[in-house]
Amino acid sequence: MPINPDIAPMDAPLRWLFLDLNSYFASVEQQLNPALRGRPVVVSPAESEFTSAIAASAEAKKLGIKTGTMIADARVMCPDLVVVQARHDVYVKFHHLIVAEVWNHIPVTKTCSIDEVACALMGRERKSENAAAIANSIKRGIRANVGDWLTCSVGLAPSRMLAKVAADMQKPDGLTILEAHSLPGKLLTLKLNDFPGIGWNMERRLRERGVESVADLWQVGRQRARQLWGSIEGERFWYELHGHDIPDRPEPKKSSIGHSHVLAAKMRAPDAARLVARRLLLKAGTRLRRMDLAASALSLHVSFESGEAPDKWARRTWRNDAGWGADARFEHTQDTVALLAKLDEHWTTLHGLYPNRRFKMVGVVLHGLCPVENVTRDLFAPVPENGAAHANGSGRGVKLYSAVDIINKKYGHDTVALGVLPGQVAKYVGAKIAFNRIPDLAEFDE
Repeated sequence: MPINPDIAPMDAPLRWLFLDLNSYFASVEQQLNPALRGRPVVVSPAESEFTSAIAASAEAKKLGIKTGTMIADARVMCPDLVVVQARHDVYVKFHHLIVAEVWNHIPVTKTCSIDEVACALMGRERKSENAAAIANSIKRGIRANVGDWLTCSVGLAPSRMLAKVAADMQKPDGLTILEAHSLPGKLLTLKLNDFPGIGWNMERRLRERGVESVADLWQVGRQRARQLWGSIEGERFWYELHGHDIPDRPEPKKSSIGHSHVLAAKMRAPDAARLVARRLLLKAGTRLRRMDLAASALSLHVSFESGEAPDKWARRTWRNDAGWGADARFEHTQDTVALLAKLDEHWTTLHGLYPNRRFKMVGVVLHGLCPVENVTRDLFAPVPENGAAHANGSGRGVKLYSAVDIINKKYGHDTVALGVLPGQVAKYVGAKIAFNRIPDLAEFDE
């Protein structure tokens, strides 16, 4: 839909319903365990007092505990705190139940995260009273058909970004409507970092350039917004802030498959950490074959127990006091045996450089992805006996692990594993929910 930048959409209808589940992981735990209801609960990603909470119940939030609070600090803030280990597979299953329930009331246009969905309003749904009725119907449906301890906040607005902001304005279990003719109105009570896309660094940049409040931000023109952001993202932000409905950019093609894990204390010695890294790669290899992809590069990334994790995955060999990373490139393959050999090369180098260091986190990434059907093999290259060069599934290694995939899918992950005792590290490498990715349910069986 073309946008006329010279026309402010003061009469724009409500176009979006945005649903945000409240304290999602913690609420699911309270739903499944009635003994936790009404109590301060946090969900922890690992068995450690020095990791951070990934979710906090409404009761915990009232005491100042929130996502990102260190578990040890949270216990000081609340001696009666209940700490629950994360169960990502359970949260994904509830996610699908909730999305299915929303579909009973209105089509889901976009799943934004594990606990957020956006629904485009059409026709009569765009009238304020009708949109509010749909929102309340969804709330009742989730409680009745998914779980009576699960609540959500809903925002209604002309743009999806404003609908998300509206959903955050009244928690828990709120309903906020931002109509175009009332803008900026309620927005003026917010802080700059209440808006998606304005993190700590962006807020600092805005303040350095004289934008100190939402009122200042509202007065910024679209060209000025582009200058402030230093990219087209500023102009896109301006449009959505002012109620324009703009299309999403095309989703980028998948460029990598990776897994990382923050290690429990007993898994931080080099030998134990190596086993976790190998198990992570086995999991990545299974995903690679399930998606009919081949990889041409493997990265290993570690952070040391005494250092902070680096900000991003390495694309070449690097080292510092915080961690180490390396990248290896090769012909496209799906062969887990060949990939494990590359990982062992990385680990040998790492051990030679840091023979006595303990690790806090390990991760592997497969990148340079290509559909197997598009891989072109060198007709004149010798064929290795282990079949490592055969990305199309004809090599021995690929055939072996394709059979292993079938066995593990039928009888449970780690029924058959290479170089890892069944169950030895399985609980340390389960699929994890990321901010922008919801694991397939199949990943929890890999």
